[in-house]
Amino acid sequence: MSTISPDQLPTPFWPGAPATTPATMSNQTGRPAGRPGRAGLISAAVAGLVLLGGAGLVAFGGSDTSPSSTRNDERGGERGDEPDRTEAEDPDVRVTTADLDRAYAMVFGVQGSPATLDCVAGEIEGDGDELAADVLGWADGGQLSLAAAQRVFTPFVGCAPDADFLAEMVPAAVQVVGGAADEGCITATLLNLGLEGRAEAHALAYADPGQFVDRMYSTFVGCAI
Repeated sequence: MSTISPDQLPTPFWPGAPATTPATMSNQTGRPAGRPGRAGLISAAVAGLVLLGGAGLVAFGGSDTSPSSTRNDERGGERGDEPDRTEAEDPDVRVTTADLDRAYAMVFGVQGSPATLDCVAGEIEGDGDELAADVLGWADGGQLSLAAAQRVFTPFVGCAPDADFLAEMVPAAVQVVGGAADEGCITATLLNLGLEGRAEAHALAYADPGQFVDRMYSTFVGCAI
């Protein structure tokens, strides 16, 4: 794994992502030479990610601070002195620890720690009944619009440790750019992204995998070797 300087990082291709030069949407309609077809790219991305409703699930974002550390700091650390959360702000919509554990595994393919799930529960509580209902409906197999998916994924990607995020994203990024890439470049780019972009990337992977793969390729093609 090589070491690169910040000015060598590829320009992030995600809204809200920090960049040394403004990121713009490409008007290119053809594929770069050597780039596999869209179906192949989606298959490659899915192979390294969790399957969710037939689409690969991945995250991005834009901040110098890890979203999970920011959320946990704001919520007073790991909240070990509080009992397990079992319902959202509206008592008619119950989000149990088991629901959150199942949903977190759907997002990242791993189990969330108690502290992480507590953070997610707190974020859902703070947003009220609509978000709680969307999370429960999605976890039970319901379909989400792009906007609803971004709302649902936000508390999960905001509370997840970077290790969970990187474990799904780095292999997928390597596959999308052709299977040979500088993982240090990919990791540095990912860690320089923040909450809004991470949530949008998850939402696009769920609701619009074609656009997700195109943006992912454009973000990480500079890391290919």
